[in-house]
Amino acid sequence: MPKKLLKQLIDLSFVNNKLNQKRVERIVRLLSRNELKFYLKGLKKRERELSVFIDNAMKTVGIDEMFKSIFPNRKIVVNINPSLLLGLRITDNDNVFELSLKNSLDKITSYLEE
Repeated sequence: MPKKLLKQLIDLSFVNNKLNQKRVERIVRLLSRNELKFYLKGLKKRERELSVFIDNAMKTVGIDEMFKSIFPNRKIVVNINPSLLLGLRITDNDNVFELSLKNSLDKITSYLEE
């Protein structure tokens, strides 16, 4: 399947930056097994591009609303990750921002060891 056609099918699968299940089902019926593999991979990539993942050390009320103002038109996914120690990790496509006590302590330790 040509890349241009694959990109068009992926674009058609989303309406207002949300995956449209009926369109996806219609497209899936028309694809071969090999084409389906590339189509699903492209859908996952687009979904990652349209989402921001927030890992938080503890449940915080309203954190998703706060980040919606920073990342408009993006889906905000909040996960609880106790290993962050009083912080959070923001993953925006390929960019990862980590603000946590553990990360700060690790940086201080590595600086002192030099």
